[in-house]
Amino acid sequence: MVGEAQGDANKHPIVITADSVPVGFFVLVSGERVKEYTVNPNALLLIAFSIDYRRQRKGYAKQGLESLHRFVPAHFPGIDEIVLSVNLRNVAAQTLYAKAGFEDRGGRKTGPIGEQKIMHLRLRKYCGL
Repeated sequence: MVGEAQGDANKHPIVITADSVPVGFFVLVSGERVKEYTVNPNALLLIAFSIDYRRQRKGYAKQGLESLHRFVPAHFPGIDEIVLSVNLRNVAAQTLYAKAGFEDRGGRKTGPIGEQKIMHLRLRKYCGL
């Protein structure tokens, strides 16, 4: 389960919980910064994704990412894509994002610690939200 915490107008901190216990965190970013990653005006940028080290390897990361398909349309109407960047050397994270439905469309960006792969998640439409 994910839930939004309070924050700056363009940064939306999200807490991933399991049985009401926080197990992870990420931030969805709106506004001008998103344009650095996609031309889609209906996209959000996912940053700062992390899972508590004591909770890793229990599926929470994948579940949190997969819940974006329900959470984002319910809380951000009109958004149809999530983008993120991941270091090219971080193969484990790339594999996780791919398993959760993110695609590599060939976009690259130079980050503070090296080249970043830009990955895209097209949000599925769910009925009954």
